[in-house]
Amino acid sequence: MTRKAGPGFADPDYDLSVDWLAAREAIQAAQARHDDKAGPPCASW
Repeated sequence: MTRKAGPGFADPDYDLSVDWLAAREAIQAAQARHDDKAGPPCASW
């Protein structure tokens, strides 16, 4: 299953896999949590 890439992509009309788009969104959310200075500190090993 695919959908158009949408805004923010070089070719917004390009068809991308919905699974790929979901994975990209999950990675971006994880990156935002990682970069959030107000969040909990990283565990020290």
